Amino acid sequence: MPALLFPQKIDRFRLIQFLFRRIREQQPGRRQQVLGVKAGVSQASVSRLENLVIDDNVKNIQRDKLLSIICHGLNLPQDDVEALLWLYDGVSLGAFEVDRYLKNYIPNAAVGTFRSDELRQAVLSLLDRAVEHGGPHKASVEMRFKADATARLAEVKELLEYEERPGQRLFITTIPTSLVHPASAFDTGEIVPPVIKAAGCESTFQPLHKRRQELFLRNIERFGERSIHSKRALEHYVKDRDAHFTTLDQRRLQIKNWIQLLTANEHYEIGLEDEVPQLELCVKTTPVALIRGVSEDRNQKNPFWGVHHIFWRDEISVFSFILSFEQRWINIQTDHRDKKWVVKWLENLLPS
Repeated sequence: MPALLFPQKIDRFRLIQFLFRRIREQQPGRRQQVLGVKAGVSQASVSRLENLVIDDNVKNIQRDKLLSIICHGLNLPQDDVEALLWLYDGVSLGAFEVDRYLKNYIPNAAVGTFRSDELRQAVLSLLDRAVEHGGPHKASVEMRFKADATARLAEVKELLEYEERPGQRLFITTIPTSLVHPASAFDTGEIVPPVIKAAGCESTFQPLHKRRQELFLRNIERFGERSIHSKRALEHYVKDRDAHFTTLDQRRLQIKNWIQLLTANEHYEIGLEDEVPQLELCVKTTPVALIRGVSEDRNQKNPFWGVHHIFWRDEISVFSFILSFEQRWINIQTDHRDKKWVVKWLENLLPS
């Protein structure tokens, strides 16, 4: 079985239901009831395919009903069918399924052999068409303009709510998240931001921050995470004493712990690239995406101005960001997202 795009069903099924709904909407007259009649299934089966995940509860749909709907109902090309099956269970069409579901509208259909990179590209092609269909849409956007202590506490609470939702996080930023510091750092207060300390809010901030780390550790074990970071920014972070408000020793301990987490968690992956991202992206298949500006100077000595955070809470925007992440991920040099290579590179950052 080729490696799946997401290890857990909840992420894959959220993606399937979004793709299917958008595909159905592209075809005139494809109301659920009409599509069900053409596919030979009930309207409830079509509705189930569009609602595989509700309130974080995952429903199932039988493979034969899925194939009836997307083949007999929608006459999808074989590449699209294989892409959806890869998301569904990672099992390609068998000879019997090709004969039963494809040959009535693709007479020359045959069993194929698909590599994971081909299937990933087929999914991204489907996703690209899905988010572009219909042109501009009304995005649900919330902006945060302040970065004082009150705003930072509100931000931590929002992020905590976001991270409590199940699913794999996709993350682009310059330096490692504070959540990969050793657990002891969350008790001592050594990684509390200066703006929080100045306001005397440590006792409120620390339990929230520690809870975020607990969720992070649970989530990378269960769902995994893929994150993209700048090699240049990481080198600066580990070698420049004034690169951050935390001390150089604390940052080096953080990198050591990061390596341990990366090694211990099968589905935790890191990609390294040369450029420094201008925006930080944090997104899951659950409909919330977060962007904020980043800087190579993370010591927080400079005053903040402008928009601090932007949240997107509509499905099309969120899946557009997921598409952008996936395209960026596959464009990273292959060895620069190979776990063994990344671990070795991070180890070489640290003084011997």
